[in-house]
Amino acid sequence: MKSGTVFSRLTTAQLFVALAGGVAFYLAPRDAQIFHSPLQELYTAGLAGVICILVLIFFKSYETVGLSLLIGIVFLILDFLVGTLFRWVETMGADRAMVFQMDYHLGMIWALIWMVPFLICLLVRIFALNEWDTAKKRLDFSYFSRWANISFGIFYGILLLFCLILNRPVDIWGTREVNLIPFHQIVQYFSSSSDVVYLLFGNLFFFTPIGFFLSVGKPTMRWWQKLLIALGIGVVIEASQWVLNTGMVDIDDVLLNAGGFYLGCGIKWLVDRMRWVISGGIEKKIPYFPSNIPSPSQESALSK
Repeated sequence: MKSGTVFSRLTTAQLFVALAGGVAFYLAPRDAQIFHSPLQELYTAGLAGVICILVLIFFKSYETVGLSLLIGIVFLILDFLVGTLFRWVETMGADRAMVFQMDYHLGMIWALIWMVPFLICLLVRIFALNEWDTAKKRLDFSYFSRWANISFGIFYGILLLFCLILNRPVDIWGTREVNLIPFHQIVQYFSSSSDVVYLLFGNLFFFTPIGFFLSVGKPTMRWWQKLLIALGIGVVIEASQWVLNTGMVDIDDVLLNAGGFYLGCGIKWLVDRMRWVISGGIEKKIPYFPSNIPSPSQESALSK
């Protein structure tokens, strides 16, 4: 099912609000600097939530929210590229650590800015009834899912590049650390509370969105295909760490990455199941991208 370009799907007012929302998302972390943590996180998450709810109430458009997220991420990336270029010119590329700077606290705040509107829209879609449960609204949400996926993919790609390569010392000729004993490192993680946090967020939850969005984009993919992708991603990451010698190569990281991937797949299944129950068994799968919109015959039972 096709519905034209974003300029034909959204009104001029919705496009303007999407741009304004994107700018607000981009500026929110800077405004939050007047507070100390954790008020910074609460402020940015609250502001992101308020923007999302106001757009849904007054413009009744999921896609406008999704486009705002994408615009905000684009401004963030442009800001990063310009800053990196200036630092490169100042140091003539001599100080790699100085050129490729990243504020992980800012990264966490941006994750909240993306996550809060996404969760709000997803919950509205799960419990959708009456005017929010129409073929037009389902199409609207599919475009929101696509914009949210693209925006997070850009942000996630930059974050992954920093965490694994740019923000780590490269020592190609140095001695490499390798652990090929399954669960050896995991046991050590649980001996320290701080290491458990790193274990969960650095290796497990960090890969959950990949499993979720892959399940959204490829709903017919079989479990063994997902398993190959999950293990493949982990192996590629560990292989890059071995080649560049940017960290210990650990089979437990591969297992945890695959676990996080499947956790995302499980969340997608749970979301589908919740919607199936709420819709009385009529609607079986949400969310999906525009390319996976149900056919007219499949929509006939839902059209209003």
